[in-house]
Parts: sequence; structure tokens; C-alpha cells
Amino acid sequence: MKFSVMGHVRRHLISVLLLACVVFAGPASGEVTPPDNWGLAFGVRSAGILHKADTNTVNDIFPMMYYEKGRFFLHGLTGGITLFNRGKVELNALARYRFFDIPSNVQNEIQENGLDYGGQVKYRVTPWFNMDVEMLSDANGRMHANAVASYLYNRGDWEVFPYARLRWKDDDFNDFYYGLNISSPGNAFDIRFGAEIRYHVYSNLYVLGHAAMTIIDSKTRNTDVIGSSTQSEVFLGFGFFKDPGKPAAFRLKTRPYIRIAQGWATGSNMGEIFTGHTKSDPYNNQLTSILYGIPVADDLF
Repeated sequence: MKFSVMGHVRRHLISVLLLACVVFAGPASGEVTPPDNWGLAFGVRSAGILHKADTNTVNDIFPMMYYEKGRFFLHGLTGGITLFNRGKVELNALARYRFFDIPSNVQNEIQENGLDYGGQVKYRVTPWFNMDVEMLSDANGRMHANAVASYLYNRGDWEVFPYARLRWKDDDFNDFYYGLNISSPGNAFDIRFGAEIRYHVYSNLYVLGHAAMTIIDSKTRNTDVIGSSTQSEVFLGFGFFKDPGKPAAFRLKTRPYIRIAQGWATGSNMGEIFTGHTKSDPYNNQLTSILYGIPVADDLF
């Protein structure tokens, strides 16, 4: 069983040493307008591995952010900009993180960031029922398209979001992510059924859950590297969201800020890091970030 953060922390990667962190804060005075919606969640995801491997489960610990203001939005692992919104039709430019659940012994040979880019057309059949069509590509031009039907059920403190997705994958996408460039199943379809659940516990605190099942086609299933025709996935976490029982603020006193950081991966434990006895990561994994902190509320709880 393997734990990773966003699918990029290797099996022997115990910690990441941040060697530089600079914070530039905005002026102490002044006010900014709050977002229409916001949230920050954290949880554990457990998913099956379709490929033949010694272990059949991969586990990820990761954060999710939610933010809506004007045309810009973040919904968990999906972010984008609304380009057109009129009546029941909405057109969005999207970027979405996609988990790449593969055996740990090939993760360093096949290093992919899992971020897809593309567009989405959303049609609101009713205020609670949506039909989406998406065309997405990874950074190397491997394409896949999604047709998604989703429904929002909201009652009291409960929100349930069931969905069904039909996905088409082109030759390059399916050969790389499912055939691992060992087998060549070619273009194919898969289907996914799932549901997201959110429960309001108290004030800003929520509990989140997600369960899904993906079924791949028989052509891909019969390749040499695939060991199962279905993949299950569950997620459990908690988050802080806008308090539904509190009136929305018109202005915020909290200011934005910018943070710059550089990190190098190491197989050393925390004690070795603090005493300066670190070992270099043989794969030279690094993290460089420029972060813009956006205020969402002046207080929590």
C-alpha cells in the first residue's frame, strides 16, 4: 500500500525540504470584496489499480480548493474560466487534475503531472440537472472526451451529487495511460458511475465523501498489462466552506499576499533534515511555486 500527495510523491520519498520561502503581504489597510463561494478541503483517496501489480491499491492524501468569483472558478480538482454564459448554456475553459493510478514500480519511469487542459460546454436541463460535454488533452497532446450527466440533491445539511460519465480516449491516451506503452489497445471508451456527498456539521465545518466505479472496454481489458476490468475509488475528508447560516460580508479587511518557495525531495526522515544530514533524491524531484494568497473571509467559526 502506497501513500502519495497528488500522485507525485514516490514510495521512498519521506519528506520534502523547503529551503526558501518569501512572503510579500499586501497593505494592512484597505478592503477587498469577498468571493461568491469558497472552500478548502483535505482528505484521503483510495483507488484500485487496473494494471497487473504486486499491490492492487494506491492511496493519495491531497488538498482541494473551491473558489468562485466572477468568471473564475475552482471546484476541487477542476479550475477554469467561464467564457460564455447565457440562458441554459455555459462555455468554460478548463484545467483538471487527473489521477494516474499505476503500479509503484513504474512510477519513476512514467512521470506524468496528470493535468489536462481543454474546454467544456455545460447545458442546464434544470437548476439541479446538468449535461456536460468536454474535450481535454494532457501536456503531450493525448486526447480524451467526456459526456457527463449530473444531478444535485440538496436537503437540509446534506448535498448529494450523483453522476455518470462516458469517456472516449484516443490511441495515444489509451496506449500510454492504460497500455503503459507496452500494449497498444488503441482508442476506446470507458464508463464511470459515482456520487459526491457533502454534510454540513457545524458553522464552516463539512464532511466530504466520494465513491465511484469505472468500467473499461474489453479490448483494453484483454491486453497483457491490465489485470481488472473495473476500478473502484473512494474518498473521505473534511473541509471548511462558507457558513450557510451567516450573512455574506460586503467587504473583507484581510489582504492578499504572494509567496515564493523552492523545495527539493529527499529520502531522509525529519530528524535527518533538521540536523542537516539529508540525502539527495535519485530522481531529482523538485517543487517550485509562486503562490498568490486570496482572502476569502475575515474569520472562521
